[in-house]
Amino acid sequence: MHLLARSGSVFFALALAACAGTRTTSVAPREAARACPLASDVRYAFAEDPDDGPSEVRVWSIPLGHRPGQGPPSPGPTTEAELVEAGLEPLPSTLFVLGARGESCRARVEGYASELVEDGPTNVRVVAITSDCVDDRAMTWVSARPFDGCTLAPAEAVAARALGSDAALPEDPAPLPPLYADALALAPDTCEPPCTRLYAVRATSSTPSLAEVWVTDLVADPAVDPCSWRSDGIVALLAIDDGHARRVRFPELELHGVLRDAGGARVALFVDHAAWGAYELGAEGELGAGRSETTFEPNEEDGTVRSLAPYCGP
Repeated sequence: MHLLARSGSVFFALALAACAGTRTTSVAPREAARACPLASDVRYAFAEDPDDGPSEVRVWSIPLGHRPGQGPPSPGPTTEAELVEAGLEPLPSTLFVLGARGESCRARVEGYASELVEDGPTNVRVVAITSDCVDDRAMTWVSARPFDGCTLAPAEAVAARALGSDAALPEDPAPLPPLYADALALAPDTCEPPCTRLYAVRATSSTPSLAEVWVTDLVADPAVDPCSWRSDGIVALLAIDDGHARRVRFPELELHGVLRDAGGARVALFVDHAAWGAYELGAEGELGAGRSETTFEPNEEDGTVRSLAPYCGP
């Protein structure tokens, strides 16, 4: 089941949000007591409905891992013993779900299930299930520790210059804002006509802020199909504080947001087509200890397309 739209289509819509700059929120000094869980305690969860999920009611499914379709455990209800046999670790019986308004909701792990994933090579996704704290969101985050005093600052569009419908070139000549261009060492004269520089920036409202920046230099040729247009680009993660930006390690996953408390941004969260990640954030926005996990094995052509050029795949 697809939980995320292909990233290329996400950024296609970002042209509607072309307000430059990065919003930050003033917070208390970093020395404030930590309220957010550690990155190692945080897990991704997605919603499944009765029609395509493992239960007769809407549930949060928490991926634990995936296995080849012919290997254990078999599709269906799964016991803790079968988890251990498959090399997976059961979760605590009680978890906390990060609510839509930042509240911490206590949830019971009601069981485990193994699902045959048809969206890729034959493989089985193993999940923990809870019907507690379920709402209309497609995904959330859970932890063995409460989220009291800890909120999600989602990555939101702050600047964009993208293709229009039918691959129409943008009429707006606005360059990539200097805050991001300088951090990436992108000079304007490196893309002059017939080259068009496209970009999309999403950033978190936190201190420090994280910004995911997509830049695609596109050479459009009206004589050929847009699928054949030449392009080159970069995708990078920037840490921004006090009006300064610097490049930090990018885990090759789409930035979802950060967990923040009174001491600032604590954990960086990432979600992609078939993977997720959570990493500790240093005081200057650098990614520290953490993990990324693949939730199922996707088709080769279903990988995230990290480009703003015309998409001509399946």
